[in-house]
Amino acid sequence: MTKLRFFPILVLLAAACASAPTATPTPLPTDTPVPTATRTPAPTRTPTQEAVSPEVSEQLEAVHMSLFLIQVEAEIVTEAAVRTESGELDSAGLLGVLENLSTITQTVDQVAAGVQVPDEVAPAWEEALDAHAAIKDLLGQWLDDQIAPVDVITQMEPVRQAADEAMDVGWQSIARLLRVDAAGIEAAREDALAEIVEQAFVPPPVVYACGEGETEEAVASLTGRIAFVSDRDGDPEIYVVNAGGSGATRLTESPGGDYAPSWSPDGTQIAFYSERDGNAEIYIMNADGSELTRLTNHTANDYDPSWSPDGTRIAFHTHRFHENPMVAVMNADGSDVVQLTPIDIGGWSPSWSPDGSQIVFNSARGIDRDIWLMSAEGTGIVNLTNGRGDDWWPEWSPAGGQIVFHSDRDGDFEVYVMTTSGESVTRLTHNPALDYNPNWSPDGSRIVFTSDGAGNRELCAMNADGSGLFNITSHPANDWASDWGP
Repeated sequence: MTKLRFFPILVLLAAACASAPTATPTPLPTDTPVPTATRTPAPTRTPTQEAVSPEVSEQLEAVHMSLFLIQVEAEIVTEAAVRTESGELDSAGLLGVLENLSTITQTVDQVAAGVQVPDEVAPAWEEALDAHAAIKDLLGQWLDDQIAPVDVITQMEPVRQAADEAMDVGWQSIARLLRVDAAGIEAAREDALAEIVEQAFVPPPVVYACGEGETEEAVASLTGRIAFVSDRDGDPEIYVVNAGGSGATRLTESPGGDYAPSWSPDGTQIAFYSERDGNAEIYIMNADGSELTRLTNHTANDYDPSWSPDGTRIAFHTHRFHENPMVAVMNADGSDVVQLTPIDIGGWSPSWSPDGSQIVFNSARGIDRDIWLMSAEGTGIVNLTNGRGDDWWPEWSPAGGQIVFHSDRDGDFEVYVMTTSGESVTRLTHNPALDYNPNWSPDGSRIVFTSDGAGNRELCAMNADGSGLFNITSHPANDWASDWGP
C-alpha cells in the first residue's frame, strides 16, 4: 500500500489560505513557527471501540481532508465568479485568490494519486473527484475567456451540490469505519468552510522585510556594491547589487552552491566558498565574476573567507585540523595554511580588525555560542560575550571601535552592536521575524543584514544606530549573506 505523507489540516490550510506568508527556513539554529489558520475539527474516537489500523486511519483522514478541500474549491470558484461579475473583484484580486486555490488543488491531486480508498467510501470519493475535475475545467475555460463569470456561476451550482453530497456521504462512511460520531463534527466543519473561503479573498497585507524605506534621494546617495547569495535562479549563487538596490547581477553559475562572499579591500576580487567540486572549498574571482581561482584543495571542508585589511591573507574556518571547526589563515594565493585557534576553542566566521592585528570569531567553547577575540597570530584569546544566549557572525567596524553581530539573547535573532571589549551592547533591530548576518558599509555609517520579515530572506539596510530601515532587495526568492564592498 502506498504510504501517504499526511499533512495535518492546520498546516495545509495555513499554506493555502493564510493572509501572511510563512517564514522561510534559515540556516540558523532556530525553528520558525507555523502560522495559525482555521482547523477542520478532527474526529473524536470512542475509546471503548476498537479503531482501524493506523495505516487505514491515515488513508481515511487523507480522504476526509480532500473531500473537505473539494468543497472549499467549489465555494471559492463560485464566490470568485460572483464577486468578479459584480465588479467587487478585479483581475489582480482574482489572481491572488487563484494562487490560494492552486495550493488546495495541488493537494487534492497529490492525495488522489496516492490514496487507497476503502470500498465503503469509493462511490463518494469518485463523485468528489468528478466535481474536482469539473471545477478545474470550468476554471480553465474562464481564465481562457471561453466563458464569462456569469456562466461560471450557473455551471458551478450542480458541481457545488455534488461536492457537498460527496462530503456528506463520504464522511458518514468514514465515520462508521473509524467508529466515531459523525454528527459531532459537521457543524464545526461548516463554520470552518465559511471562514476559510472568506480568508481566500482577504488581500495580503503589504509587508516590508525591514521598514517602509528611505527617500529615493537617500537611497540614491549610497555608494559601493553589495555581494550576496541568492537562489533566485534555482540554487545558491553569488550576486552583486548596487548599494541602493539596483542592478542585481549574477556572478557565479555552478551546480553546487556558492556562499559567503567577501570583498577584497580594494574591491577588485571576491572570495567565497563553493560546493561545486563535491565539498566546501574557498575560491576567489574578479569583481565581475571572471578569472575564477580555487584556493583550497582539501578533503575536509573550508568555509567563510575573510580578507585581511592589507589584502595579503585570508582567514577562514576549516575542518582539516579536527572534526570541529578551527579558524585558520592562509596567503591570498592559498599557500601557507596555518591553524590559529586551538582544538579546545575551535571557531568559525572570522573577521579582522581594521589594523589587521586582531580577529574576532565564533566559538562554542563556552556555555553558548559566543564571540571571541584573539591576535592575528592566534594568541591572547578572550571570550567577549559569555553566556547570554547564542551570539553569531561578528563583524568589526571599519573605524575599529565596534563589533556588529546577531543574537537570540532576547528571544529571537536580532542585530546588536558592542564595543570591541564586549561592553555597551546595544540592540539595533526589533522584529518578530529573524534578523541576522549583519555587515558594515565601507564608511561604517550603515549596516546591511538579512531579514525574514517578508516571509523570505531579503537584504535590508539601516543606519549604524538602527534607524532608517529600508530594503536593498525585494525578490520572491531568497537573498542573504551580504558583504558591502567599495
